[in-house]
Parts: sequence; C-alpha cells; structure tokens
Amino acid sequence: MIFFEGTYKWIVIYFFNFPLFRWLIKNIYLAHWNNFFFNITYLFRKLKKMTLSWNIRGLGSAEKRREVRLLVGEKVPWIVCLQETKLSAFDSSIVSSLWGNPSFNFYFRPSEGASGGLLIMWDTKEVEVWSSVSRTHFLLIHGRFVQSYEEFYLVNVYAPCGSRDKEALWASLSAQLLLLRGKRVCVRGF
Repeated sequence: MIFFEGTYKWIVIYFFNFPLFRWLIKNIYLAHWNNFFFNITYLFRKLKKMTLSWNIRGLGSAEKRREVRLLVGEKVPWIVCLQETKLSAFDSSIVSSLWGNPSFNFYFRPSEGASGGLLIMWDTKEVEVWSSVSRTHFLLIHGRFVQSYEEFYLVNVYAPCGSRDKEALWASLSAQLLLLRGKRVCVRGF
C-alpha cells in the first residue's frame, strides 16, 4: 500500500492528476478500491499523528534550528522528515539540537551545492529503523514501530525544479516503489 501525505480529499483529487500516481495505477495491482482507500485512510491517520514533514528551506541558522526544536517539542512526533536542509553534513550535535532529547537517531542525504538536502530523524524509543536507501532527491527508511511491531517504509522526497531532474526523480522513485509492491509505504515531502 502506498500513502502520500495530505488530506484524504487531497489524495483522492490529486491521485488522478499526478504522473507518479498514474504510474502507480498502471503498475501496482489494486484489487479492491474500497479496501485500498480504507487502508490509505488508516495509515494516513496513524502516520499523521506520528510524523512531521517540513520543507525547511535551509537549516544553517540557529533561529531555524530553534523553530524546528520548538515544533518537535510541541508536536512530539516519532519521525521528522526535513527537506531542503541545504547542509552538506550532519552530526549528532546538530540533530540533538533539533530533537531535544537523547533518544534519537537519523539518516541524512547531503545537499548538492546550495539546494536540496534531506534529513529523517526518529525517536529510538518508538521507532526501530533497520535500513536506509539514499538516492538523488529522496531518502528511504525501513523499520517498525516498537510498540505495535508494524513494519513500514518511509520516503522523504525533495522534488527539484528542473524538468529533467524531476523526470530522473520520478524514474528512480518509481523503480524503488515498484520493489516495495504490497508493502506499507509513506511518501513525505515533494
């Protein structure tokens, strides 16, 4: 099952107008539409409570980091996906300044010049991550929720502006999603 962030209405309307969704319809077998939308709604409600996704448009300033930390402290998400960090390197001290408590881990994809950069952080008391895949413009993690043992895949995407770069992103992301056919996948960002 594939889930894309947004409201339920957004999913239904946008589903038919986006090239990636058209690809999904052609390539992923959806036997029962009602069951598909029930599962999408269930996963949306669950992940909406547990994840936070934000195109931060640069994480270099102390003020931006403080904003992230305040939001993380307010919402208390289990997983945070940041796009367009514009940072070429991350270490534990930077992520600690964003997360606010010692039980965290993270994966990142460095920026390419002054654009891009992806970060996924998670609470290690609530989420166990087994692996990650890093490709140009997206970062994928595979893990499970500690309490419920539910396995998931989460993809953090930063879509580029150029049409050639977008085509390359969709080709790469589509190939990755095809490998995950039948799995619980949540795609955040864009």
